[in-house]
Amino acid sequence: MEQKSFTAANGCDSVVTVTVTESPLITGVFDTTICNGASFVFNGTTYDASNLSGTEVFTAANGCDSVVTVTVTESPLITGVFDTTICNGASFVFNGTTYDASNLSGTEVFTAANGCDSVVTVTVTELPLITGVFDTTICNGASFVFNGTTYDASNLSGTEVFTATNGCDSVVTVTVTESPLITGVFDTTICNGASFVFNGTTYDASNLSGTEVFTAANGCDSLVTVTVTESPLITGVFDTTICNGASFVFNGTTYDASNLSGTEVFTAASGCDSHFF
Repeated sequence: MEQKSFTAANGCDSVVTVTVTESPLITGVFDTTICNGASFVFNGTTYDASNLSGTEVFTAANGCDSVVTVTVTESPLITGVFDTTICNGASFVFNGTTYDASNLSGTEVFTAANGCDSVVTVTVTELPLITGVFDTTICNGASFVFNGTTYDASNLSGTEVFTATNGCDSVVTVTVTESPLITGVFDTTICNGASFVFNGTTYDASNLSGTEVFTAANGCDSLVTVTVTESPLITGVFDTTICNGASFVFNGTTYDASNLSGTEVFTAASGCDSHFF
């Protein structure tokens, strides 16, 4: 408290007693959290990772300054890793981005529970194509089925797709060789009225040709064409005269008055029988 003296209008002193009250300092605290890499402006001051605290001055309702202490916490960056493997030639969509052989890595941004961005690093590995070769030989005119496809003389090559143990496609290239037909000829001559058995088939005058099937060394059929020629019957006539009461032996047979005719069988030069009457 202090007294001040003034001169009144009538020339006399006037005394004024002065009393001053100092208002207490008005202070406040502003604590907040920002996302990693974010910033905000408070009372014209920018707060971010490089400026996490400060003091701001405002004018209070009583016209005095009020001081606010600002403390900012920057949330740590939320990160994740997504590593995956895709089949050769495949693709998949992650967070709206297509990943394939031409785009095997990237960074995806999500919104975390605290409202901030979370960053996921994506790494994709494309598996190599699994291939194989199947070469085989088939008998002439034969066929076989491989993976549901029929291979024969009209379809000697192709590509078959299987599912490998990793769930991806595996490709097998098929090449087929058709063995040439193995053939043979059996021509023979038989005596008149004779027959013979070849590969279980009887050939004679009523069956002079045919085709026989054998199994070759490679396991395939071999065909033998059989042609038989029947030799004509060789015949001759032997006429003679004997004296009364006489006889003679011809080819071991005795001819006399009681046996004046007969048929004799000889072996011709061809090995067949020839008949003499």
